[in-house]
Amino acid sequence: MHHRRLDWFQPAVAFLLTLALSGCFRSASSGPNPLPSVPPSTSTLALAPAAFVTKTLPVKTSSTTAAPPQPVESPAETEPPQAGAVTVAATADACGDALPTRLQVDGYAYVDPDPPLPNNLRSEAGKDNELIGEIQAGQAMQILAGPECVDGSVWWQVRALETELVGWTVEGDGQDYWLIPCASEAECGEG
Repeated sequence: MHHRRLDWFQPAVAFLLTLALSGCFRSASSGPNPLPSVPPSTSTLALAPAAFVTKTLPVKTSSTTAAPPQPVESPAETEPPQAGAVTVAATADACGDALPTRLQVDGYAYVDPDPPLPNNLRSEAGKDNELIGEIQAGQAMQILAGPECVDGSVWWQVRALETELVGWTVEGDGQDYWLIPCASEAECGEG
């Protein structure tokens, strides 16, 4: 059994959100502001295309406001934000050092047999959740849900075809994919 850890992801995301939002909140009592007043903006600040988790945060407004964030065109597949909201998104490209995902829900994959190591299967996405089993190298699985970016890794809920065990597993790390996509259940796994 092997463990893959990226403990720095959550503090890094918190820092980036704090940094991004710190310019959005200015106190009216901080003295004169050399920037002209602007009405509350309904534009969005898109840090990355929405692919995993999208959270909408309310924006404080006052009579004197800092320059609004520069609008960035949102991808067509996202829902329009509410007026006065800032949209912050996490994607595979912004999921720690993880490689961009190659899997999709209702698809199939198998654990890469090189190196011949199993993938841990957990009760929920995240390395601190209960370990419920393993999927051995070369064994196939069906993708049930995901992706979720947790602990700096891309997690998928899967059903192991050989054991019928259902749980969450990681697609890979910053250098290697541990799960290999396949076209169908019949073509999946190491023979």
